[in-house]
Amino acid sequence: MLRHAYFTSRFTSQVGQGVFLAALVLLAGGTSTPALGFSGILAGMLAGSVLVALPAGLLIDRIGPPRALALGAALRFAAIATGFVAAGQPERAVAVAFLYSAASQVFSPAELSLVRTLSADRVGRVHVRLVALQHLGQLVGALALAPLLYRAGGTAWVLAGALAAYALVVLIAGALALRLRAAPTLVRGVRRLPAWSEAFAYFGGEHRAAYALGLLTFAEIATKTLSVALPFYLRDELHLGATQVIVLALLGGLGATAGLAWAHRALTMQRASHAIRVALAASVAATLSLAGVAGALVLLVRLSPAAPFNVATLDLSFAVAAPAALLLGICFSIAPVGARTIFSETAPPGMQGRVFATQSMSTDALVIAPLLLAGLATDAAGPRAALYFVGMLGAALFVALEWTRWRGRRELVPVPIDAA
Repeated sequence: MLRHAYFTSRFTSQVGQGVFLAALVLLAGGTSTPALGFSGILAGMLAGSVLVALPAGLLIDRIGPPRALALGAALRFAAIATGFVAAGQPERAVAVAFLYSAASQVFSPAELSLVRTLSADRVGRVHVRLVALQHLGQLVGALALAPLLYRAGGTAWVLAGALAAYALVVLIAGALALRLRAAPTLVRGVRRLPAWSEAFAYFGGEHRAAYALGLLTFAEIATKTLSVALPFYLRDELHLGATQVIVLALLGGLGATAGLAWAHRALTMQRASHAIRVALAASVAATLSLAGVAGALVLLVRLSPAAPFNVATLDLSFAVAAPAALLLGICFSIAPVGARTIFSETAPPGMQGRVFATQSMSTDALVIAPLLLAGLATDAAGPRAALYFVGMLGAALFVALEWTRWRGRRELVPVPIDAA
């Protein structure tokens, strides 16, 4: 029963988030400079994560994840409510985005910290379901509910829909906090506030956690860069048609589904460490193959009179891009599941709020510079340069992480749930 409520909260919160993010896009689009408005929203989101994550993690460990989840849901509800103030003045959408991101630094790590409480035996399986519910909920919210609400009453109705979803989340999270207060497996908050530096010491002393942090950071950089550069690369440099691009997108989705299905069936703590290493190496190989092998084939066709240019280019480019898309889908679905499984299993119960919050803050802080460089590379030399940049960055990261792994850094054994 508790798991059902927990998963219902996850799905509902992701639906509400999808609707709310659509509302933010609408608010930013109402400015005189929409591109600047969108950039401001992203900046507000990143600022909320970087500035608030560490104190939020301390708060979660102080009061315990169940109560922190209820508090985070209430804070998200309040942040969404401020969106009505920005409805007439879209420039205020940046402040709304910051408030929502700040509230998320309490809600999201608390939600992830509850995984060990609700399922001490198959942590990986719970993380698979959380990732699946995240994607499903955001798709329902952003692509189904938000357009319907906008047609019904404009931006105000979209905000109202997000607010209604989070009203339900507040109720569910409050009920979970009350029920888990008496549960025997409750991970209780620490009695005194420890230094947040303990979380950094955890990542420094547990090489599997450091590897997971590196993988999540690379996955964030890669997915954001590829989502912008890859469509232009496929169309303008590989000369693929619209139908083939759609097929590649479907293959990516199929790969993600296959990756989650495998993780749900077979991922354990023992396999997670190996899985994230393979995911990083394979995603780097797929990215470099897209940038190098496919491009080289196109160049060979241009220089060869043996076959018509258009037909040969399309066939060869698609032959390389199709398995790369499938592989990227698999890797980027396994990455968050494997990484979070390691955090849940190895971080002490009284420190999980800080661990997940530190990971969120570190990832958001570390992706800023690479994303800017990838954008500059795209503008200066085209989308192929952005793919090369991401691939080489991932390769360098893989070498660095493998070096730290082989240095023999100590591994923390999984912590019993009642050890807090």
